Amino acid sequence: MSLGGEFGAAGNGPVPAQALHRMVDPYLGGFERALTQWSPKLLSLARICILSTYFEDGVRMILQRREQALHFKREWGLGYTPAYMFVFLNMLLQLLPAALILFRKHVKASCACLAGVVVLQTIAYNMVFDLRFFMRNAAVVGGLLFILADEMQQASNIFSMPLFMAATSDNKSTNWLQLAGRMLIVAMFMTLVMFDSGLRIFIEVIGLVLVLAVAVGFQTKVSAAVLVCMLMIENVLLNAFWMQRPSSTAFDFKLYDFFQTMSVIGGLLMIVALGPGGVSLDQSKKSL
Repeated sequence: MSLGGEFGAAGNGPVPAQALHRMVDPYLGGFERALTQWSPKLLSLARICILSTYFEDGVRMILQRREQALHFKREWGLGYTPAYMFVFLNMLLQLLPAALILFRKHVKASCACLAGVVVLQTIAYNMVFDLRFFMRNAAVVGGLLFILADEMQQASNIFSMPLFMAATSDNKSTNWLQLAGRMLIVAMFMTLVMFDSGLRIFIEVIGLVLVLAVAVGFQTKVSAAVLVCMLMIENVLLNAFWMQRPSSTAFDFKLYDFFQTMSVIGGLLMIVALGPGGVSLDQSKKSL
């Protein structure tokens, strides 16, 4: 059951979700329709952004294979051969599934593999109790859930049944995937909040309002689109790895943060393209 259906059962008069939509639709409805028209192109761009962090990390494993192997040897007491094998496996389990997803091949298995790599790296790098690392990776997994939701919708619409029936049957699976994806992507924003100046406080308050709107699924496409713009600007300003010496530690950290943020931007673009799904306040606009 969608949130809209639950709200609609409360009574015959206007419900809060419906009243809110009536207030903002005259101002944001046109923008939302324009975003919907761009959905096919946004989906392709979103996939590239979501997968960019896996491509970056896979290439990092190749370029820094010696340093990575030494890390695993020191942290886990592995010999050189097992350590290098682990680095190679880490690289392969990222680059191959990411490439398959781009070409729309074996998407479900590839998404499961990439999600497994996230868990594996969290353990391998002793980051289980690092909240910031955990939230960032949760957001990356949220992007994968949206890729899965899109793939399930496409497969159902093409192969399973007529289009008018597929839209109903997909709700039970893809709607919950989209809800989980929204929540995980929203979690990443919390790692960026820093109330360290007046301007920063103003920007963060706006961001928190938009994040809350995405979480509950209210004017979701517009809210996610604005968050994309905010994150892109913040990413360029805070994670400008190209301004650092390639051999420096700052270069590595900023490069990693840049592409992880790009992955979250990809998840938000998925929300812009696909919408929030049935478990959302936006659904109430259609069902009431």
